[in-house]
Amino acid sequence: MFLKLLNQNHKRINLQTTSEFKFLKEHFELLHIYKISYKYATPLELINSNIVLRGLLNKIQVEKGLLEFESAHFDTLSFMTYVEKRKMINFDIHQYTDDMPQFVDRESNQTIIIPFFEPFINQRYIDDISIFTLKQHSSYFYSFNQHMLDPYKTYGYQVYKSPFTKLEMLYENSHMILFYYDDFKCIYAFKKDKLKLTRTIHIIDQYSTKTDIDIDDIKEAARLYADFKFKELLELLHDKEYVSDKTYKYIYKKCGRRGIR
Repeated sequence: MFLKLLNQNHKRINLQTTSEFKFLKEHFELLHIYKISYKYATPLELINSNIVLRGLLNKIQVEKGLLEFESAHFDTLSFMTYVEKRKMINFDIHQYTDDMPQFVDRESNQTIIIPFFEPFINQRYIDDISIFTLKQHSSYFYSFNQHMLDPYKTYGYQVYKSPFTKLEMLYENSHMILFYYDDFKCIYAFKKDKLKLTRTIHIIDQYSTKTDIDIDDIKEAARLYADFKFKELLELLHDKEYVSDKTYKYIYKKCGRRGIR
């Protein structure tokens, strides 16, 4: 009841004014060129679209690095064995991949730089990129859409914990995991076993003048939510001025004798 009332009175933020939307919009043409679909009707759709976009930018950068390397060393490479070329190319490619958004997949222990590909394809992009210049493997370069996977379904919450998003993990236990999304000033609570969003918690109401967000406050709010301490959560948000006096009193009035729950 309390969270429903809080969300009804949250501060409205225009999605198209956020940094994540502006980042996606800058690359609309690129996504169209590669025939990659994207959505941004909701914050989560925007997050998921930008995960794919950041993976695409990584992919393009690695392939560009390979082509530039081959062009610069064309004469030398023609006299080298595949193993020698691979070693030389990998050394050069790692200058790009080391600084890319990435994470280590807990199941395969593979570094993931392109989250819409399986772990073994990521391994090839990092340690054996030249294999994709061979005709039988070239589809990963030129018609890769057929190989694309859903990053969230493939890697779960790992991709949300990674630099592929601007989400910040707040709290995790055996049942749930909570993230904060600063662009929308809200907390997302996911049920771990089903990879399902169960709750969105807007932390600032429409009457609050709060502008500075203390991440420690948000982490404490997430902990209170996970412990089902809803009264303490409301008191925290009110004390820290995320919730205005007007909304605070309105919530207490609406909840009445049943209390904050």
